[in-house]
This record gives sequence, C-alpha cells and structure tokens, in this order.
Amino acid sequence: MSEYLPLIHWIDHHLMIVMMVLFVAIVVFTYWPSRKKNVERQGQIPFKDDV
Repeated sequence: MSEYLPLIHWIDHHLMIVMMVLFVAIVVFTYWPSRKKNVERQGQIPFKDDV
C-alpha cells in the first residue's frame, strides 16, 4: 500500500487539472472538424417528426 501513497498524493493535489484536461479532450474529440456532420445529424434528432 505504501508504494501507492505518492501516486494518491499527486492525484489529490492535481485532480482539478486532470479533470480539466479530460474535459477538454472530450470536447475536442467531439467537436473535431471532421466529425461535424455526425454531431449535427445527432443534434437534429429531437427536431425530426417521427409520428
């Protein structure tokens, strides 16, 4: 267990930075220019009349 303490201590002090980097990575991956058509198509789903 003691070998994990430095890692746990580092994560504890840098958690906000790690979460921010993950959030930015998800946003960049989602809105990458080559994925624009897919994102727009999925965004139009609520506006389609399925009835």
